[in-house]
Amino acid sequence: MSGSRRVRALLSVLLLGGAWVFAPARIPLYDGLGFPDEPYRYVQPPPGSAATAAPTTATGSAPASGGANREPMRIASAEVGPQVVVSVPAGDLLGPPATTRLTLTARPVAPDRAPPAGVIDGNVYRVGATADASGPVRLRVTDPNYLPGIDLRATVATPAKVTAVYRDRPAAPWSVLIPVQVGNDIYEMVMPGLGDFALVLPSAAPPATVAPRPGSGPASVGPAASGPGGIGPGSAPPPSVFVPPAAPAAGGHPLRQLIGLAVVLLVLGACIVGIRVIRSRDRDR
Repeated sequence: MSGSRRVRALLSVLLLGGAWVFAPARIPLYDGLGFPDEPYRYVQPPPGSAATAAPTTATGSAPASGGANREPMRIASAEVGPQVVVSVPAGDLLGPPATTRLTLTARPVAPDRAPPAGVIDGNVYRVGATADASGPVRLRVTDPNYLPGIDLRATVATPAKVTAVYRDRPAAPWSVLIPVQVGNDIYEMVMPGLGDFALVLPSAAPPATVAPRPGSGPASVGPAASGPGGIGPGSAPPPSVFVPPAAPAAGGHPLRQLIGLAVVLLVLGACIVGIRVIRSRDRDR
């Protein structure tokens, strides 16, 4: 390899490293070239849809201390890629004081009622939590920088504006959520409580293409009809539109940025030294 090619290779590594360090958002493993999604799995397949296996339930458990989960919990369904992913930080699920283990589930169910506007895209996902001790389980926020969230995969990628809906129990009215698109067909939102979640497309959505966090205090969770939810005891029902609070500044964790900056500077220094050495050798020839 010639000196100029070596220099270009070093500069390419430097640019790729800088992009990784300072990229403001995570990129899903699935949902891209080389990792295509399998066809969406419906609880009730619409006419003309491809035959698939049944959708799967996401489930997981964590040890509890003082009634709260000691570890972060992340559950994902088994499809490729997952149709639902739920993340709950440590301490945000609270059961009875005698609880030693908490279980979190996200189960697909068929849509049973239209949202305020638009049509439900795919399955409704019913998120609930149970404890190994008798009594209710509640969702709370212990750190406003780390909020419980849910990712849902759309049936196909679409240029239409996708929103979402939430209800704390099947009999409750739908409330509108504002999701953030984090992939070609993946949408993420803060969980205002546990209950039912679904993506929503406008009623007159353009044809789809095959290409492409909530305050403090407890909120009721658990079985589908465990009672009203909300943020904080005695709070009013969820608003008609839930807008998540401002997220921490994009760009990644500060420590990661500092380490990455040091690595980038070291690589840059090595590039400069390498260029001088190569030029010196060329002159000697």
